[in-house]
Amino acid sequence: MPRNANKIDDSGGLPDGFESFLVIEDPRTGGHKKHHFGEVLFMVVTGVLCGMNGFVDIEEFCIEDIE
Repeated sequence: MPRNANKIDDSGGLPDGFESFLVIEDPRTGGHKKHHFGEVLFMVVTGVLCGMNGFVDIEEFCIEDIE
């Protein structure tokens, strides 16, 4: 169950349209994952499509988009 009750739970897989990414396994370990893997992939793809050039840029883009 996601932390935000209004949020779609993608913990069982990836969002619609991301079926091509099913071949990628979640490399993260441990129980301190803030986002589901499908959300991380979505944030990265969205950031790249919007012109972000690295993980720092993508992180700032995602934080800026939330605010």
